[in-house]
Amino acid sequence: MSEDEEKENRENKANIRVTKFSRRQFLKRVGITAGGAVIASISLTSACKSSGSTTATTTTDTPITTGLYYVPPTTLPPFIIVPGTECKVATDRLYSRDHLWVKSVSTNIVVIGITAPMEKILGEPFKIALPAAGITLARDDDFGTIEGFKISADLISPVSGKVVQINEYLKTWMFQGQIIEPVVNDPYNTGWMIAIQLSTPDELETLLTAQQYSALVAKK
Repeated sequence: MSEDEEKENRENKANIRVTKFSRRQFLKRVGITAGGAVIASISLTSACKSSGSTTATTTTDTPITTGLYYVPPTTLPPFIIVPGTECKVATDRLYSRDHLWVKSVSTNIVVIGITAPMEKILGEPFKIALPAAGITLARDDDFGTIEGFKISADLISPVSGKVVQINEYLKTWMFQGQIIEPVVNDPYNTGWMIAIQLSTPDELETLLTAQQYSALVAKK
């Protein structure tokens, strides 16, 4: 290659525009992000309707996960059914439009997990990535990812604060490629994901009640 040709080649490479996308930006571009505006286009009522078989919701006789801040209860929470579907929404917590629930367990301590409708959207989650305890999150930060047989999604924190506990029980499924049974069978108890010490408790006031979230899902 001549000197002039090499120079022209370098100039062409310099003129190439390279655009980098975060994982959430990329998923949004292809229409499968967990952000409310995009995932709202997925039919939640269709995802929640019976496929002809049912999966029993299970609980354990004794708590599986122990820790300083939270141990999941051994009894199911009270539920309401999303109209026109078989999806249940627990009434003892709040919800984000990104299909995560937020349950207050003590002063300024909340626990977070995904909802039953979100589990149906994902299609039997089989891989999850969670943060380490001790990190600080701002509201709308990604705190992990979850992958199902239908789509993958970022886990978007509905609140700000410090992660003080991780569900160690879920970590046994994190990299094994198996169906994450606690999330599939018991998303509101043993399927919890992280506990956060709130830095801005007023953010809870922006979340949806169980009734409001159920109505949101029913519209899709």
